[in-house]
Amino acid sequence: EVAALPVGTFTVSARADSYVDSGFAFRRLDRTQGSIALSDRQHQDGVDLRLTREATLSGRIFAEDGVPAAGAAVNVLRPHLHEGQRLLATVGTARTDADGHFLVEGLVPGDYYVTAFEPDPTVTDAVVARHSPTYFPGSADASGALRVRVTWAANVADINFVVRRVPWTRVLGEAKREGNGRLRSAAIIMQPNDTEGLSVGPLLGATWQPDGSFAFTQVPPGDYIIRAMGEVDEDAPMLFASLPLTVEGRDITGKVLTLTHGATLSGRVRFASHGSPAPDITQLRLYAPLQDGSKFGGEPRGRMGSDGRFSLVGVDAGFRLIRAMQVPAPWSLERVTQQGRDITDTPISIQQGQKLQDVELTFTDSAPTVSGVVRSPSGRAIVDGLVVAFPVDR
Repeated sequence: EVAALPVGTFTVSARADSYVDSGFAFRRLDRTQGSIALSDRQHQDGVDLRLTREATLSGRIFAEDGVPAAGAAVNVLRPHLHEGQRLLATVGTARTDADGHFLVEGLVPGDYYVTAFEPDPTVTDAVVARHSPTYFPGSADASGALRVRVTWAANVADINFVVRRVPWTRVLGEAKREGNGRLRSAAIIMQPNDTEGLSVGPLLGATWQPDGSFAFTQVPPGDYIIRAMGEVDEDAPMLFASLPLTVEGRDITGKVLTLTHGATLSGRVRFASHGSPAPDITQLRLYAPLQDGSKFGGEPRGRMGSDGRFSLVGVDAGFRLIRAMQVPAPWSLERVTQQGRDITDTPISIQQGQKLQDVELTFTDSAPTVSGVVRSPSGRAIVDGLVVAFPVDR
């Protein structure tokens, strides 16, 4: 019991050794917590938190010659969404003992990836990989990683695999504009090439020099796409380029990125009214986000004309959706079509310089709603919980 609290909103949480948090309010990766608003002289009871014993994950790491890998660094990673992009977060670490054994504690239920690597002995103030990390069950490529399922209070054992000594790769090349002239500035990244946006590989940035040369260092094996954006001067439109690339543990040189103008998407909007007057369409904002959630290249936003027609200019290549923002109630986006084909939830492949026409967005004032109550296993209503609705075929 906590007494003599002032009026206000409080956060309630609990932790204990060898337990993970669960129970009251909503659950996060590392603990359970919830908000309670207290008024003057109020007594709030029933704030119960259920603690469950943590899960563990253990195994053994071997070197390529079959001997135990003593002192290897082991990371347990879990996918999470950050600003719409699926990334891997490290939720547990361990070092192997003289026999190659490791143990990671404090895990909550979920699917995890496990990596291991030989630390660089020349770096003493941090744990830095000497070679590209190896993913369980023994793949140097992130696409070959297998997920490990962990349940409540489980002791998942026998995560045994061999650490491969695959060297880091360098990717060197040149970024230039189409035609003559140099770029005033440029930004270049390398990301896993996965149209479903489900890859667990890293997102890498390159160093770019004014002479147009760029370099990626410490690239692990995998299938990637290099994306570049740059400008000739402050007032000129942004230029873009992309290049698919497969990295296999050997340095790659001589790659050329030729930056050109982005695509243009154009069309119109219509309102399927069931009694509501049409809104001021000039206040609508349309944009075309990348399917994988990355923001590189920006999200060009088109302004509506009074006749219902729009144009999105300077759209970087990639698989994109078409969406709307600043849509006033009770209106919502019902359907997106392109030349009669429904592309509402189907990403379209955009190419540099492409002119995609006849895009139509239909808004409705009678969108369906889903409502209900979220309760804990004990039957208590969960406050401030997050409810997500998604198609079952995605």
